Amino acid sequence: MTWALLVLIVLVVPVFLFWAYLHERFYLSAVRFTVGETWHKINLLPRKMPEGGVRWASIQWTPIREATQSDKFIIGMAPRLAGIVALVCLPLTALVPGILGWALGIFFWGGVIDTITGSLGFHERADLRKATLTDRRWLWVLRLTGLALCVISGGTWFALGGASILFL
Repeated sequence: MTWALLVLIVLVVPVFLFWAYLHERFYLSAVRFTVGETWHKINLLPRKMPEGGVRWASIQWTPIREATQSDKFIIGMAPRLAGIVALVCLPLTALVPGILGWALGIFFWGGVIDTITGSLGFHERADLRKATLTDRRWLWVLRLTGLALCVISGGTWFALGGASILFL
């Protein structure tokens, strides 16, 4: 029991930093694919926003050309691809025995949590809000789809026995 709790504590911080980095790298890939960039900076450390609140990770870039609304949609949705990988892989971790299954579960839960927070998108600068700027109906479709997929993935993980990590 003690060793499992120690593994949990040791893994959580690096896992969230990894998923934050992966989230920002997917942005950068989409920026390079759509508008190009001449400079970028990824920040993983939390910082206070001038308009209030805290931003956990961020990326800044200098685009080569002005982004169209289609470009903004692609850029805003790019981090969701990493979330899809996490949503698919999380239930499979319940089938991996022992500490490796727990470690993989913690790892992919990081991606699921990133998907949950990204699906909420209540802040004006949230990914989904920027991606759906011209048609807010899509905001709710994407928001509810992301949250539903998180519930399905987490529920499947739980049903397959992945929740044994909760009962250390």
